[in-house]
Amino acid sequence: MAKPSNMSERTIRPNDVPGRLLNMALLNIGSVDPSLRLAAYNLLYAISITFHFEVGNQLLDARDLCLPANSTAFIVNISEKIAQNQQSLTLEFLSECFIGFQKSSEPLRYLCLDYMMPWLPNLSKFCQNSSVENDKDTLKTKEVLRNLIDLTVARTDVSCSIRNTPFPPPSRL
Repeated sequence: MAKPSNMSERTIRPNDVPGRLLNMALLNIGSVDPSLRLAAYNLLYAISITFHFEVGNQLLDARDLCLPANSTAFIVNISEKIAQNQQSLTLEFLSECFIGFQKSSEPLRYLCLDYMMPWLPNLSKFCQNSSVENDKDTLKTKEVLRNLIDLTVARTDVSCSIRNTPFPPPSRL
């Protein structure tokens, strides 16, 4: 496998794919472009089937669906369901959210914050056991927490959203 030739390229591991695709779909459903919204919705449907995401009956295979530009409640609801049922995706998904946040327009950044919030309480589950595999999870969890802190400090306008998220007690992290 070739290494990335510059900093804008990243190596994609197989376990990164569901989190990356999920973030792409959720972020782009909030786009102002109706064609992109439909493509993102269809991607969300496809990955929910492929990776067995439990989202209830909220997604349909649709060719000519009209999605409203402001679908925040729908996107957050889907994210909440997947966060509850696919907790193993938490670290990869949140890492992708931070990357998507940095590359997005201002309105999509707020959407990104909204749909990543249901995943934050899952972080405590990755620091409870001590094993070699869990050491990697602990490092990734620390990276996510560092990204949250950096984002809160650098962007005071979004710090309220982050501070209002119910976290587990620090003793459980």
